[in-house]
Amino acid sequence: MSDTSPSPLLVVSTYYPPVLGGAETAASQLAEFLAARGHRITVVTKRTSAVAPDREILNGVTVVRVGPAGPRKASGKWTFLPALFRELLQRRAEYAAVICVDYRAIGLAAQLARGRTGHPVILQAQTEGVISIGRARDSLRSAGVRVAAIIDAAVWPLQRLYDGGDEYPCISRAIEAETLLAGVARNRVHYLPNPVDTRRFSSTSVEERRRLRAAAGIPDDARVAIAVGRLSREKGQLDALKAWALCRDIERGLFVLVGPDMTGHPWDTGPEARAFVAREGLADRVRFVGGVPAADVINWLRLADVAVQPSHFEAFGTAAIEAMAAGLPVLASDVGGLRDFVESGVNGFRVPSQQPQALADVLTRVLTDDRLRATLAAGAAQTAPRFDVERVLGEFERMIEAAISRRRAELS
Repeated sequence: MSDTSPSPLLVVSTYYPPVLGGAETAASQLAEFLAARGHRITVVTKRTSAVAPDREILNGVTVVRVGPAGPRKASGKWTFLPALFRELLQRRAEYAAVICVDYRAIGLAAQLARGRTGHPVILQAQTEGVISIGRARDSLRSAGVRVAAIIDAAVWPLQRLYDGGDEYPCISRAIEAETLLAGVARNRVHYLPNPVDTRRFSSTSVEERRRLRAAAGIPDDARVAIAVGRLSREKGQLDALKAWALCRDIERGLFVLVGPDMTGHPWDTGPEARAFVAREGLADRVRFVGGVPAADVINWLRLADVAVQPSHFEAFGTAAIEAMAAGLPVLASDVGGLRDFVESGVNGFRVPSQQPQALADVLTRVLTDDRLRATLAAGAAQTAPRFDVERVLGEFERMIEAAISRRRAELS
């Protein structure tokens, strides 16, 4: 806890639990941690259902839902802006700082409101390309704009707002570098990865592992690989299944996929993945668990031998750290934030994204070499504490309080 009294804080996230995803998890984890430390926390989020309550208490956090109702989709962060801006102004006396988790679009409302509230704004990106307006630039190029000067002029207003925040906690080194390249001062940029509750995601005994396998109907001598994440194209499960189809010489091999379909979403790969398994005759070597409560994910990790994170892109990779905390080596794509902590030959292996043969090679190697797997598991267990929730969010809290103190000093 900081030396000053806990401050009232407002956390903004376009979506929030029960909507599930990386940004939503990060927002709820931060909000609940700060509430437990004595801060009065209000979360402002977009309404996703017409019957959802306007206001409710979730795990000690006040959650306020505003704006037009609608399911989670990319345009939601933009349709949310007018209602969010009004809420920030109306609640100006109720908070000392606003923290935007995944600040695409919502950071604009926070920055515009700051001119009237005077409260510091903390901007956390959950993906690369935000402060550089990378996706907006790509959209302009796709629309046929080829002159760099025209693109720069078009995105300049957005970038000026985005790079005017008070503090920038960065979940990956790539986002940190991008933020510095945008011209944000070094003392306002902080490497603060998404945290993991390493007390909950911890390894288990051999006896408990046997019990978990028996309960799941998995033989004790099976060689089990696991991938945790929604069945969405960018998560790469189809690539992992193609790799697994190349690993038929792994005796008693089982690939477990834990995560829900993205029904109705254009990136949903659930039906395609199940069709592939059926077509390739892998039904006895693959298990689709589907979505499970967060509390149950740890048990699936504990019964596995190795975790696979085959993402096409990944700003951080929380599931990979959770797997390491559970004592599993991680085989991950060589992308994004996964590069920050997955070390080949130390706690797992990084392989080129979307290359099933490369993934198949390391899967076979790790699952058939008990000594190597034990070495990597030990390295994974040593890596995880760097991301412990108390350590990371404790630093996040100190950053928030420093920003509040600095702004008060500037206004006095």
